[in-house]
Amino acid sequence: MVEKFKRTSRTLNAEQKQEFDAIRNTAQAEFPPSVPAQGPSAKGRIALTIRAARMAQGLTLEQLASRSGFASVDTVRDVEYGSDAKMSDLTAIAAALGLSVELVSSPSS
Repeated sequence: MVEKFKRTSRTLNAEQKQEFDAIRNTAQAEFPPSVPAQGPSAKGRIALTIRAARMAQGLTLEQLASRSGFASVDTVRDVEYGSDAKMSDLTAIAAALGLSVELVSSPSS
């Protein structure tokens, strides 16, 4: 039988907090992230836009699935969570929300 680890926590005093903050800052300075943090990917932006539009219209996942012609909410949920989706599914969801799917030029870096 495998024993599970029990997580314990303790309250740090001001001196310990200061010491751990110094250690953390030193580690972050010595090992900076290799790629600077960026906003969501294109897929993430689509997912956020779909979710925001659904919520702005006061629709549930079930209602949007029904409007889009899907038998279950799984497809809508997958799109909102940024999973890979078929273009036809994405277009159906966008149309049900009064949106369109377009390709636009991105500004060059």
